[in-house]
Amino acid sequence: MSKNGKRLTSGWLENYIEMTRETESPDIFHLWCAISTIAGALGRRVWIDRGFYKLYPNLYVVLMGASAIVRKGTAIGIVEHLLREAAPDINFIAQKITPEALIASISTQYSKTKVSDAYIYAEELAVFLGATFKDANMIALLTKMYNSPTIMDYHTIARGKQTCNNICCNILAGTTPEWIKDALPSSAIAGGFTGRIIFVYQPYIDKKVPFPHVTEKEIKLEQELTYDLKIIHTLKGEYTLTQEAIDWFEDWYITVFRPEESDPLLQGYFGRKHDTLLKMAMIQAASQRNQLKVTEDDLEISLKMLNTNESKLSETMKLLMTTQVGSEVRRVRGIIARRGKISHSNLLRSVTHFANAQQVSEILKTLVDSEEIKEVVVDGKRYYVNIRKGG
Repeated sequence: MSKNGKRLTSGWLENYIEMTRETESPDIFHLWCAISTIAGALGRRVWIDRGFYKLYPNLYVVLMGASAIVRKGTAIGIVEHLLREAAPDINFIAQKITPEALIASISTQYSKTKVSDAYIYAEELAVFLGATFKDANMIALLTKMYNSPTIMDYHTIARGKQTCNNICCNILAGTTPEWIKDALPSSAIAGGFTGRIIFVYQPYIDKKVPFPHVTEKEIKLEQELTYDLKIIHTLKGEYTLTQEAIDWFEDWYITVFRPEESDPLLQGYFGRKHDTLLKMAMIQAASQRNQLKVTEDDLEISLKMLNTNESKLSETMKLLMTTQVGSEVRRVRGIIARRGKISHSNLLRSVTHFANAQQVSEILKTLVDSEEIKEVVVDGKRYYVNIRKGG
């Protein structure tokens, strides 16, 4: 298998899924880990010309599911090993880090290679970033790095001006709904950071493997995948679309692409979907061939992968938006639902351990406005009655 010769016949992504099929991690986790791995191998060496900017195939991928249930760490660990083996020159970052330390790392990388490269691995995103995730500087930094700016200087008190030009940042991380909602400040959502993340949500495992083992076939396939990934890591230059691919993309963009009609919580994600689709198409093309051509099939397959993952995206964003206030609303509603009917004074006594009178007033207004409860007055006393079925 030479750089210009024949590679794995059915493609890197397909063969990777085959190699990992007998693990307990969901196939969709393995797929997006594999996609992220190719993105990391390609780095900033390939692009699509978008007129006023170059589009690079970097991605922020976050696997989401219950801790110790859906095997996020297993899926991440397998691809980390492969990419480290195939591309040891990548600037891997897998420890807790501050914004200043991240800048120092990529600035050092730039001085060596003239590319400010970073591949961030984290089995638990919130733990990896620690308290700095609540730091607006880290959020702003990662948000800016996603766009792969050509010029970026960063000033710190300790080191002064640091040059981090030619940014290329990939993230592959895991998290749980509980960790991420506690760690993310509201500004991360409102400011667009989550709109740059591909959340891959899986609430359960769909297969159990009591005694996993690696077969000779899987060992051979891993060797071939590593070899192919080394070749992918050498690809360099501009990706161009075939005429059929151009026609397909124009038709999709004009007749199907409607980000303004999406859920307001998801408009940051869907507003970038056209570029994400092209990033994915480069990755799919690299999975299949060495030629820097994006075909109509590459676009169709990439869109299918995005659409499949998006089926759980609304549920994911609702989990992210479940704030402490939302938790208090559910607790108050639960009390009313269990009683069926409760007086205002009794309700106040029931919630004094987690909400004051003003908070309760705001919560009750929310529940009344959403038609989950109703307020009635009997003999001059206020009561709240559950009116939504299902408790």
